[in-house]
Amino acid sequence: MRQFLKRVGVYKWKIAVVIVLLGGASIALFNESVADQPALLVTERDVVQYVQLSGEVTAVDEVELAFAVGGKVATIEVVQGETVEAGQVLARLESARLEADLAQVNGSVAAAQATIAAAEATLKKAESNLSFVQAQNRGIDASITSAHIALSLTKTEQTTLVTNVYRELLNNDLQAYQTDAYRTLSAPVVSGSYHSDASGEYKIEFYRSGARSGYSIRYSGLENGTVSFDDFGLPVELGTHGLFVTLPVSGEEDSYGSSEWVVPVPNTRSLSYQTKLSAYEKAQEVERQLVAQAEASLENLLAQQTIGEQSAITTAQEAQAQASVAEAKANLLQAQASLQQARARVSMVEAQLSDTVIIAPFAGVVASTDLTVGETITTATPVMTLVSGDEYELRMNVPEIDIAKIDIGNGAKISLDAYGDTVVWSGKVTEIELTDTEVDGVPVYITTITLTEPDKRIRIGMSARARIDIETVSQVVAVPASYVLYTEEGAQVFVQREQEVGSRVVTLGLRGTDNYFAVTDGLVAGEYIIKPVRE
Repeated sequence: MRQFLKRVGVYKWKIAVVIVLLGGASIALFNESVADQPALLVTERDVVQYVQLSGEVTAVDEVELAFAVGGKVATIEVVQGETVEAGQVLARLESARLEADLAQVNGSVAAAQATIAAAEATLKKAESNLSFVQAQNRGIDASITSAHIALSLTKTEQTTLVTNVYRELLNNDLQAYQTDAYRTLSAPVVSGSYHSDASGEYKIEFYRSGARSGYSIRYSGLENGTVSFDDFGLPVELGTHGLFVTLPVSGEEDSYGSSEWVVPVPNTRSLSYQTKLSAYEKAQEVERQLVAQAEASLENLLAQQTIGEQSAITTAQEAQAQASVAEAKANLLQAQASLQQARARVSMVEAQLSDTVIIAPFAGVVASTDLTVGETITTATPVMTLVSGDEYELRMNVPEIDIAKIDIGNGAKISLDAYGDTVVWSGKVTEIELTDTEVDGVPVYITTITLTEPDKRIRIGMSARARIDIETVSQVVAVPASYVLYTEEGAQVFVQREQEVGSRVVTLGLRGTDNYFAVTDGLVAGEYIIKPVRE
């Protein structure tokens, strides 16, 4: 119920001046006429306490990229503004010398492998000779039985080894190559394990179809057939010999229709083809040597059996055979050590080669490049900036007096100076630094607000404002703080009813950042109040 606590007389629209002494100051409630102090209509509205911050747009992820070594720029694979995938090559330094070094150390690996194969063959020969010597003492028949077993084991082991090396040759670095030199498409990815003995090539022809991806292929050569792609990034079987082919996700924008590709098996175009081929040929040679040795041992024993040679072998001869075995084992260990050293050198050169390449650490957009083909770059000089694509955040300086009001997870309404207050984005407080930072001598806490709505209009470096609502009281009676007078009786407002004005004690609630008080008791919407005037 509205109730006037005090009244003042009215005479021809004139209102008496009420002087209230508060803290030594005189407060003139009204001027001499209502016209001089217009009444304010009391309404209901939202009262909001919020923190208003300013800052600028930054990328969620931003990194300056540099070469790990110095050198001359060979290629620049991207341009400013280009979208890249994680792991994509962005730039390369000249690396011909390192590539030559890699070929040389790969040759050392192949040579070491050949030396090991020869050492293993020598060891087997020495062990076979020792067995022969010992078998002579046990009797020729036992030696022949052992020789048969040794020959059988040698054939089985060597056939398995040669088969495995051949499989490695056939499966090494299988890739699809485009036959049309005038079209540049993202190559389909070949995966799986080829388990046929046949060599040759798959010829692949893409055509438009009703498949979910929009493409199917016809393949011929090693096998014939057709298959459809359900989607980019999902492998489909390429024939029945264990291979799969996948349309890369990076190729969704490419047009594969009528494109033709070839998958050579083995991949004779691979840089490692000669190494694998040499290993296969060496395995075949070792197989021939070991089988021939085992067969010769067996034939020798059979010949001795035929002519009745069963002479006793002296202890000295057996000791000599054992020494030969020990020497062969030592040579094998030395060859294995040489192989480890060669492989270590390969790893070292490969690491040096990787230092000549800049690779995108995450998917994003190339924000800037400072490279020219042919220029010489020093070690660790930033040459490229990569930022996250559509993920942006604001870094705000929050004063010490406001930091206790906000918390991680608070929502924020964001506007950019470039688009005015009518365009608003949503955001969320995602990080508040634990320690303060001094800005112009004032302690502030750097707070990160992440935008939750990707928008191509947003650009890095734009000036931004963020409003974080702390507390809201919706649709309540509210009055400006300047219309409230504090007395010993409490908070009061001056209410006008017709031509009479009286003071009334009210109960105040939340004070909004815009200096409006929520009134919880003593006033209702529709009444009029008069602003006190300080003289």
